[in-house]
Amino acid sequence: MKPFARSRTHTVISLLVTLAFAGAPLAAQELTFATYPFGDAATIYRAFSPTVEHIAAELGTPVRLVVTRDYAELSDRLVDGTVDLAWIGSANYVKTRERLPSVRYMATYLERSNAGGRVQPYYQSVIIARSDSRYRTLSDLEGGRFGFTSPDSTSGYAYPRMILAAAGIVPEEYFRGVFFLGQHTDVIAALRAGSLDAGAVSDGTYHNAIGEYGEIFTVLEWSEPIPLDAIVAAPHLPPETVAAVRDILVQLPESHPAVQAVARELGWPAAGFEVRSDGFYDSVETALGYSGSQ
Repeated sequence: MKPFARSRTHTVISLLVTLAFAGAPLAAQELTFATYPFGDAATIYRAFSPTVEHIAAELGTPVRLVVTRDYAELSDRLVDGTVDLAWIGSANYVKTRERLPSVRYMATYLERSNAGGRVQPYYQSVIIARSDSRYRTLSDLEGGRFGFTSPDSTSGYAYPRMILAAAGIVPEEYFRGVFFLGQHTDVIAALRAGSLDAGAVSDGTYHNAIGEYGEIFTVLEWSEPIPLDAIVAAPHLPPETVAAVRDILVQLPESHPAVQAVARELGWPAAGFEVRSDGFYDSVETALGYSGSQ
């Protein structure tokens, strides 16, 4: 899913998952699969290692899992060719394909919705405040302290900025303070501590927080549906490898250990992958326009 935002750690976490199978033809060079820091690196490693291991096993090729320092590094490494495969947030993907039109879309991550239980390629952004505060609507927040995650985040900045724009709100003028906290969980922590009056997070973060802390938040506004994260390949990767990885991903059932690891470790309602068209992400450009990120 989703988004989480720029990590405050400045250490690139590189984790090597190398599988060699008797009789399996190994490629001359290992592949690098990268993702962005939407949580702590150890948790992301536990969540994504089974997927990377499965890809490595099916290809018969070593695959290295890398968690980049931030969204920008993930995009930069796709552009400079030091990453082969990437799990990338939708806003960052749209920005990256502007810089690198030859980046190749492979698949879209799927989730089972919390409401209704349908498997779908969408999630939402949500603006929340503490339920014991006086804030019940966006108009109540004037003069308050508002938290985003990262300027590169889809659900932690681009879409909530669009929500605010539709309400005639310019954050820098409307709020007493606008803060970028990094990860979605940091916004939750700041709201719980009372250092923010309201903030924007992904719906998955919100539901996880409710599950952990109880009904301590009030929803002020939901976004429109947001395309979930994309799995992409750098232009230098051979077409046959791109096709093979795409097939491996879309054949993963919801019950597969790789999918279940994402659900278990991240608290996301992971349901597998499907192939959409590259144009599926065009709607994100509208949100980026509202956020001034283009």
